[in-house]
Amino acid sequence: MASFLTAAHELRAPLAWLLGEVESLRDQTGGPLNPAQLESTRQIAETCVRMQRIVEDCFAYGRLENGEMSFHADVADVDNLMQELAGAWAAAFAKKGVQLQTRAKGTLEPFPCDPHKLMRVISILIENALKFTPAGGVVEIYWQPCIWVRGEPNQAREETGQREANAACISVRDNGPGIAPENQLEIFEPFVSLSRGDADLGVGLGPGTSGFRRRRDDAAPGLGLGLGLAVARRLVQWHGGKIWVESEVGRGSTFSVMLPLHMRA
Repeated sequence: MASFLTAAHELRAPLAWLLGEVESLRDQTGGPLNPAQLESTRQIAETCVRMQRIVEDCFAYGRLENGEMSFHADVADVDNLMQELAGAWAAAFAKKGVQLQTRAKGTLEPFPCDPHKLMRVISILIENALKFTPAGGVVEIYWQPCIWVRGEPNQAREETGQREANAACISVRDNGPGIAPENQLEIFEPFVSLSRGDADLGVGLGPGTSGFRRRRDDAAPGLGLGLGLAVARRLVQWHGGKIWVESEVGRGSTFSVMLPLHMRA
């Protein structure tokens, strides 16, 4: 794990330098660029940003595994947090031509958690939804109070007024290609990077696990290292919550996070 974190650390500085140089080229401070050159710099900049996200996932995963992640409990207003996230992702969704919708299903009172870590979890789910939703598609974020009976299946019971809600449930739903049933558990494991739909998958050795899955087309853009959902799961578990996916191939996916209203870390 130490060498893993060291490698991530060594990538941070050169990536930041490279992104800065590319942005200078895009500003054309050293002279004009033709349209083809400008498009190349745009693609390089996007790749740098994508790599920076991968590096940050590496850091987050390593710190969680080593017990070095710091948490700061506060009272979170989910309505405000989700609207803030929607605003932050609006430009990326508009660029791809995917709708981003948000809605509250019922009144969810503020509750204790680490708001920044919660936003990180939902941001991971939003990023995955955008990645796998084609242009013209829709991604919806919705949240609600619910009743969590431990030991029951993952699906949360909606609060009906007959019982007091004891949990908050936040979901991110897309209408992308979906995830096959046999892959719906392993996607939360580290270094698992599954393409959705009918893409060819191979099983091979990889860092940190003896049987991780990877696409045969390893050069496909945007797949990452398969750490995002692993980080999300650990952050949710720290809050005493759980995360799961409901999906059907060809009909999209819904990732849900359930957190107790009285946090037990």
